[in-house]
Amino acid sequence: MSPPLVYCETNWLVALAFPHHEHYERAQDLLKRAKAGDCRLRIPVAALLEAKNPIAEVGGQLARTFAALRDDLARAVRNGTSGLAPLASTFQASRDVDAYSQRKALSVIEEVKNEPSVAVLDDVQSSILVMHELRLKVELRGKDAVDLYLLAAIVHDRRQSPVGPAIFFSTNLKEFDPKKAKVPASVYESERLLWQKDFDPVSYTHLTLPTSDL
Repeated sequence: MSPPLVYCETNWLVALAFPHHEHYERAQDLLKRAKAGDCRLRIPVAALLEAKNPIAEVGGQLARTFAALRDDLARAVRNGTSGLAPLASTFQASRDVDAYSQRKALSVIEEVKNEPSVAVLDDVQSSILVMHELRLKVELRGKDAVDLYLLAAIVHDRRQSPVGPAIFFSTNLKEFDPKKAKVPASVYESERLLWQKDFDPVSYTHLTLPTSDL
């Protein structure tokens, strides 16, 4: 049997871009497994386009957090908290802190785009047709248009590769968690697609069972 299909969307790219991200280790592990041929990793082209803003936002927030911490430590020392002086001094002088806060996180988008083990789903016309179909089945409306497109691209690709197990990873619970009702469990079931929230390798390494047994 072929390795399982694994679909990801924008938040996988965000996790992949920042070592401090709570899902970074698992996001990296997923990419490593794809490179090793343990799974067939696929991502809609819209995710590569959408990822720029959230990655830039996380990077900006990180830089602001570091700057605020430096100021707070320096202020605490000036106001008599001498025990923090070594930490404040180290933090002020650390080139590693500056390098991390100014790292080129957006490069992950091109890296994934050019990674041979990651297939970019770019059949836009077919995905839009599936979008129209899914509108009758899901509650993704208005600002959820990008999420609807991401789901449509994944569903379309799954229909082209219906044999064997497939899983869709997304930490976007509000939109994609079937328990939240925007995308009912019946949609995933009808497309023979298993949804999971945290890039947990256990979730897809066990998918050697026939899809009908999931």
